[in-house]
Amino acid sequence: MDYGGAKVGSRTMVDALAPAMEAAEAGKSVAEMATAARAGADLTAEMATAHDGRSSYLTTDLCGIPDPGAVAVAAALEAVAHALANLPPPGPQGLDGGSPRYVRPKSALPGGGAPLGGLDGNYSAGRPATRVRAPPGGHSSITFG
Repeated sequence: MDYGGAKVGSRTMVDALAPAMEAAEAGKSVAEMATAARAGADLTAEMATAHDGRSSYLTTDLCGIPDPGAVAVAAALEAVAHALANLPPPGPQGLDGGSPRYVRPKSALPGGGAPLGGLDGNYSAGRPATRVRAPPGGHSSITFG
């Protein structure tokens, strides 16, 4: 804001960031920050022109379309709030115990797929797994398959 000159009402990501920061300063949860950011992003759809940011280069009527930067800020905070709400429970199988990492069951994910291909390293359907191994000499080698 100090460098770019954007402020609340200028149809930029600041319209989502400012209410989220106000919620944070008031001691609200991340979920409440995300809700405030989404409300701020939604308000940008009612602004007819953009004064700053990339949308200011557009000459078309922007009324009814929320600012993409503000929507991205809201989506990022919503993702953080969702991740925090779905942390594994503490204990031997949680963050402080025996499990090296928590993997949500495939059935709990949208579409039933494992995140990033699961534990096999296959991050894209149809691609072989890529693994980096360090041989005794200390130089890493990349293997496919």
